[in-house]
Amino acid sequence: MAAMVAEVDFVGRHGADSFWAGNGGYSKSASAEIIDRAGALAAGMSMKLLDQVFTILGKPEDVMAGADDLVYAASRSGDQRINVLGLCKAADALALQDKPQEAMEKARSAQELCEELGFEEGEACVSYALARIHARFGGNDEDVLDKALDYGSDALSVLRSLGCKKGEGATLMTLGDAHQGLKDQGKAVQYHKEAVAVFRELGESSSVGHMYRKLAEDCFFVKTDVRRAGNFAQKAIALFQEAQEASAEAECWTLLAQVQGKAENCEKAVESVGQARNVYKTLKDNAGEAKAMGVLVHILMASEQYAESVNVAKEIVTVQHEAGDKKGEAEALLQLGQLFVQNYDHEKAMKVAEVAERIFKGIADGPGYKSCERLKAMCAHARATEMIEASIYKHQDFLHVPEQLIVDPGRNKRVQSQFEEFAKSL
Repeated sequence: MAAMVAEVDFVGRHGADSFWAGNGGYSKSASAEIIDRAGALAAGMSMKLLDQVFTILGKPEDVMAGADDLVYAASRSGDQRINVLGLCKAADALALQDKPQEAMEKARSAQELCEELGFEEGEACVSYALARIHARFGGNDEDVLDKALDYGSDALSVLRSLGCKKGEGATLMTLGDAHQGLKDQGKAVQYHKEAVAVFRELGESSSVGHMYRKLAEDCFFVKTDVRRAGNFAQKAIALFQEAQEASAEAECWTLLAQVQGKAENCEKAVESVGQARNVYKTLKDNAGEAKAMGVLVHILMASEQYAESVNVAKEIVTVQHEAGDKKGEAEALLQLGQLFVQNYDHEKAMKVAEVAERIFKGIADGPGYKSCERLKAMCAHARATEMIEASIYKHQDFLHVPEQLIVDPGRNKRVQSQFEEFAKSL
């Protein structure tokens, strides 16, 4: 399956134990309670336990920690239904870690157990997990995304009949995500709005904020409606501030800056990136801060503010350097070099490429090193082109110069090499 173009991030500031304790879940210390409760289950599954499968906010490692707790509880109690829930949650965690194959294996294992047990609640959780995986990795593949819709619809029907509101909200979100992948803005907005209503009924303000963020993405990345996208992003920011979800707040400020940049409101975009940077600084998240600043670089370049964009790009290098992030610093230098190339400043581009190359070599980053080599080759080619063009211009009074002149040093050699590679592939 192809990776999602606008991949959704699930954010949280808590460690595994405090996350589960603070969001209606449990940590290792609560495992005994789960086991005792599981032992008394007969006809149906405890709704509180069932809710643990459906994670809207949280880092992938936190989600996996919750899955491990469920599997541990199942082994202690001997109740394989709890194991089904743990496998479904593990599938979700693996999907968040961008491991689709492993996620599918967990989901299929849960599906086989459900068939043996005749476990209706578990079947709904399996359908939900499969919908999540297909929606996350569907990319532009309509067949994969249609499967996400099929699995999600099956899960939603059962979860509603069971009265599992958290599962209903999470499944509505997933259906909205699949429609977003299919570029169906109307349906994506419809399902995400329904999810807002469910999470608001549950009193989960952070989850409501996450849905508003998704609505902003629906109105920005699918079909651009900057007014609606901006309004949804601002609502999400307010809720994340209220819930003290700092990382999620910072990401929404970055999204709002993108919206404002698209609306050609650079001043507001600069302010929003500034807000994001302030939050990231309190979290000591240099990667998040650099990402927000990178958005500003693109906005400034789009508005032809080259000098300002270069200054921000240089500042990104400083942020990564001061954080001691060698890879981040080298990547920032590479991006700065690409900016110089766009402005035909090949000498500066060559210098920063050489510095980045040394850093990548020092940390044994092969792909990064090769990227620097490509940038240096681009600079050398551009420099040779400029020299030839300057020479032609200098002697144009004594030469017949065609109106359509192509100056491309090494072109014949490259074309010949490409032909030879093509011939070998036949």
